[in-house]
Amino acid sequence: MKLFVRFTVVFAALMLIVPLSVSAQSATTSRTVTITEETINDSYRVTNPYRRTVSNMAVDLQEGQAVISYTWTARAPRGTATTRYSIVSVWTPRVSSGRVFWTLASATANGQPASQEIVDQVNASIG
Repeated sequence: MKLFVRFTVVFAALMLIVPLSVSAQSATTSRTVTITEETINDSYRVTNPYRRTVSNMAVDLQEGQAVISYTWTARAPRGTATTRYSIVSVWTPRVSSGRVFWTLASATANGQPASQEIVDQVNASIG
């Protein structure tokens, strides 16, 4: 019984050491990932948006921001015409702890700008 307890303690100590050494190695390693605008626009999620009401999606990478444009077709109440909106949103990236976080800078629907209140609500919901 003592041998089993000793073996278990040694095994548990080794299992704690291995992840610590692996995480220490990965903390000193850095990687660069480059994704082009063409790659993004050819990706499945852009060519086949999650929602069926979204079409004509395109991403335009610019200096310090990404501009996403698409057409959104709103559901129409029974007996009324369908409404289409051309949406353009401007997103700015921020890198923190090796992760990219996006903030909505502005948005327009059919050329009409979204209010700051709506922009703040979107940022709060993705934050």
